[in-house]
Amino acid sequence: MRFVDRTQDAPAGLSPYLLRLLAAEPGNDRSGQLWHLVCIALDEGRSPEEVHALAVRHRPSVHKYGERLRSEVDRILAKRSAL
Repeated sequence: MRFVDRTQDAPAGLSPYLLRLLAAEPGNDRSGQLWHLVCIALDEGRSPEEVHALAVRHRPSVHKYGERLRSEVDRILAKRSAL
């Protein structure tokens, strides 16, 4: 999976908080960073397609999951919809 510059072509209207999450560097809990990004994006009313577009701009997620990123985002979306 190719990392997309997280500041270019980001969806319009992202909250400052979501922009900070996108700008985060990989930490010790990259899976937690992805979970947090997906949950905040959903809480802000983003569609699953928009969440996927954000995930490829999120360096910690691309770092950890690479080609599996799409399926990992789908897994989180499914878990969230079950709550």
